[in-house]
Amino acid sequence: AMRKDVRILADEATLYNLGDRHKFSPYGLSGGCAGIRAKTILNPDTAHERALSSKGTYHLKLNDVISWQTSGAGGNGHSFERSPAAVLDDVLNGLVTLEHARTAYGVVIATDPMRLDEAATRKTRECARIAAGATEREAR
Repeated sequence: AMRKDVRILADEATLYNLGDRHKFSPYGLSGGCAGIRAKTILNPDTAHERALSSKGTYHLKLNDVISWQTSGAGGNGHSFERSPAAVLDDVLNGLVTLEHARTAYGVVIATDPMRLDEAATRKTRECARIAAGATEREAR
């Protein structure tokens, strides 16, 4: 996903918004999670923030800010099957937070210095598998 903000520098402007994936998330494949939905926000991060429809015409004024936030792709394969080293690379590159690495990928990263905690990662992933198995049995 990506975010692009544009500030209106004219006294007035007309926006014809033609976005996609505002209502339905991109799907995942082979057990992968759905991606995040897109959104268009007028004056983001302010008291006057307002979500706009993906299809519409909007009249804007001087200093209004439009924020286009595209959808993120769905995953391919279960997130806990992703290489812990690849998740660590994503954290080091600022693409994934430490918390998201743990909750979404089951990868525990120690800090100072930043490194993969292999034992904690194995335990986190195993506990999640056990919990998932219990949930499946309860559903039957």
